[in-house]
Amino acid sequence: MGLLLRAVNLRRVFVQGRRVVHALAGVSLAVAPGEFLVITGPSGCGKTTLLNVLAGMDRPSAGEVVLGDVAYSTLSEDDLSALRRERIGYVFQFYNLLPHLTALENVALPLRFRGWGREAAVRRAREVLEEMGLGHRWRHRPRELSGGEQQRVAIARAVAGNPDLVLADEPTGNLDSRSAARVADLFTEINRQGRTLVVVSHDPALVERAVRVLPMRDGSIAAGT
Repeated sequence: MGLLLRAVNLRRVFVQGRRVVHALAGVSLAVAPGEFLVITGPSGCGKTTLLNVLAGMDRPSAGEVVLGDVAYSTLSEDDLSALRRERIGYVFQFYNLLPHLTALENVALPLRFRGWGREAAVRRAREVLEEMGLGHRWRHRPRELSGGEQQRVAIARAVAGNPDLVLADEPTGNLDSRSAARVADLFTEINRQGRTLVVVSHDPALVERAVRVLPMRDGSIAAGT
């Protein structure tokens, strides 16, 4: 079986005034289909930058990302957006739900952007919210939901379109321990269903559930991993 995702010698440089920051300093990794990978490391080590590059939300200063057989460097911004929309689900630490939409509408909207009909999108959104234990909360807007519930809506949104790859940036970082454990359990179940996960986290609940853990430090994957 081939690789789903490859990153080759990724470098990302930011210039802040007179200071040059090497957020990524030659990161290479490979992810197999169905893998559950957690990337750990201290704050500021480059984890979120790496995830944003893997998602195609940021372009590297050098290096390459390949999803399946598609190299990001060959894609225009529009094509990269289309790839992200069709093949990648992303879970943010702070949920990024649209405040004026219900939970159901937040999950269904990306499906509509992908060309799903309204009835099919709503049906799929209801189905995934049920899987997340939120079937009774689908009419509620984000302000009416707890942090843990909002994150479960965000996870439902990320997986509803059956993406090839799910990326998550500190998905339990803003949650209490009970809600964090429930989210970690959901990721385990999502992985059991065959989805490929790459998660940035320092949460032991997620680390212990991962198939593989890669520590980062100073913009690089730690030696020996």
